[in-house]
Amino acid sequence: MDDLSDKRTLCTLFSSAFYWASLFLAYWSSSVVVEEPLAFRLKGCALLGSAVMLVVWFLVMRSGKGKVFDRFVFMALPFVLSPLAGISALLLAFPIGGLLPHAIHYALWFLFGCGAAFILIHMVYGVFRIKPESAFLLLAFSTLLSCSIATFACMQPGRSLPAIVSVLVLPVLAYWLSIVGCRQKDLALCVGEGVPEGLAKADEEGVPSGILGPSPVRKIPKRAFLFPLMQMLCYSITFSFALFIGLNGGQESMSSGFIWLGAMLSGVFILLYGLWFKERVSLNLIQYVLFGIAALGLAPLAMSSQLHVNLLFASCVLLMFSFTSFDMLSMSQLLSMIDEYKISYPKYFALGRLSNAAGMFLGWALALGVMLVDSAFPSWHLSQVLPIAMILVLMFVVMAFSYDSMKGSDAKDGESPAVPAAPAAWKTACDDVCERYALSPRESEVFALCAKGRDTAFICDELCVSNHTVRSHIYHIYGKMDIHSQQDLITIVEDRVREIKAGR
Repeated sequence: MDDLSDKRTLCTLFSSAFYWASLFLAYWSSSVVVEEPLAFRLKGCALLGSAVMLVVWFLVMRSGKGKVFDRFVFMALPFVLSPLAGISALLLAFPIGGLLPHAIHYALWFLFGCGAAFILIHMVYGVFRIKPESAFLLLAFSTLLSCSIATFACMQPGRSLPAIVSVLVLPVLAYWLSIVGCRQKDLALCVGEGVPEGLAKADEEGVPSGILGPSPVRKIPKRAFLFPLMQMLCYSITFSFALFIGLNGGQESMSSGFIWLGAMLSGVFILLYGLWFKERVSLNLIQYVLFGIAALGLAPLAMSSQLHVNLLFASCVLLMFSFTSFDMLSMSQLLSMIDEYKISYPKYFALGRLSNAAGMFLGWALALGVMLVDSAFPSWHLSQVLPIAMILVLMFVVMAFSYDSMKGSDAKDGESPAVPAAPAAWKTACDDVCERYALSPRESEVFALCAKGRDTAFICDELCVSNHTVRSHIYHIYGKMDIHSQQDLITIVEDRVREIKAGR
């Protein structure tokens, strides 16, 4: 909990809240751009821009040219791109905006999406740097705060100047706070090559600055990384399609307050999960339950012609709740895997979030196609048939991945697990090892961070002690345990985790 009180974490909290609030307003509010179908198309351009930027980022990082993002031009780029959607909305609020070609507005929203993706990679790095138990609380509080901001900005009916100003200003504030909350070397790691922590070369004393030896770099199993991305892709397509159909299927006059309600419920759920469910219920089970809630939210869309419009919008509550919860939990899972396997944060986070951005755009494109077909061939009722098909797809995904998880649970010793060990088992293992070797309280704190693969610089910053003090503690720990590297230390903890799971 102390992690939530320092300056960097508070900056990350407000940066995240401002960022999500701006996206909620840009994509799901009818108060920013009221003209249809222009508003619908502008949102699609922004979604496409985010997907394109994530692809570009991943390809640049994969080519080893990541240091190009250290340059001032690229660091300043989000300050230029992220307000463009608000500028477009502001122009459209006046007669002069309607005289401009639509292509200009499409370009402005596309560039806004590019800037939003750039900010996301930078902003979430602040979440990545704090303790896992605090990360859930930060995500929950930022979700609740962002919904409160978005709801307040949309209180006026029709076009709302506060909503437009929020889309114009909040992304800039989010990016600025993410920079304030990072140290200079954090910025280099986030936007540069992304060298895993603990791989530093030996210093002038001949002792590696990692932690008296290089941190272990484990090869991430493809199944462990790709399967959550496939789940996210399916979920994003379904959510984006259903919500765009629900909000733009001739019901523009209805309030989007249901959307904010769903997102706020998600914030409460994430808070409860971080405080209570996380130690008692597996993440896979929670995700499968959220798939079922999404299917329940899709069902009313299949009977839209027979149901009251309020019920259709109530289904959007379930969709927003399930998707926002699934998205936040999946992002936390992605960050845990990056930390567990010591892989490049910027490259693999961009790849992981690409499934979300691509799915959102594909769902939007599918919704656009369905609305065009329904207007040309109303007897086909495609907007009512597709939700049923998507429910079947969601159920198939649940069965396929639950079956794969059961197979993965039988992995032999030595195989890399699909996800990191349960936090409770890992903490118990650390406590047992510290007690076995009679480590002091301060040595136990250093030991726990070493077991996570953290390097000396991180431990110094985390515990607010000098480099010399940390290195002294590590020498004492290694001496008491009669080991010679961080890999030996981690192996002892992992062995104890397996014993705990086996009931020994």
